[in-house]
Amino acid sequence: MNYTVYKLSSGEIRWSGACPERDFYLQGEEGDFVIEGLTNNSIQYVLNGVIVNKSENPAAIDKSTMLANSNDIVTISNLPNPTRVILNGISYMVTDSVFTFSVDTPGEYRIRCNSFPYLSKEFTIYAN
Repeated sequence: MNYTVYKLSSGEIRWSGACPERDFYLQGEEGDFVIEGLTNNSIQYVLNGVIVNKSENPAAIDKSTMLANSNDIVTISNLPNPTRVILNGISYMVTDSVFTFSVDTPGEYRIRCNSFPYLSKEFTIYAN
């Protein structure tokens, strides 16, 4: 039997799998709920007991190239509250809908914005 374990408090999917029918209700941990069906937690979550697709992340970036001079600033706006922004492997928690940064080293900078229940959104900035 296919199943999905999700957080009852938020609908966030923890994992999916298969088990014998007799073990269906043994899946999950305290605070979790189990429903029938397989899911993909990167694009889905559970709302009122129903598997639904995540919405597009509304985050927007003001440019894709910048000067590597510590003065040129990139702004990502319209971030849901809260959003975890990961910039080249370093994680920042944003709670005011805006993330700004500058760099002093030329190169490619990858940014990922994660905010449940939205899809992850990625940006790449080129600094020269």
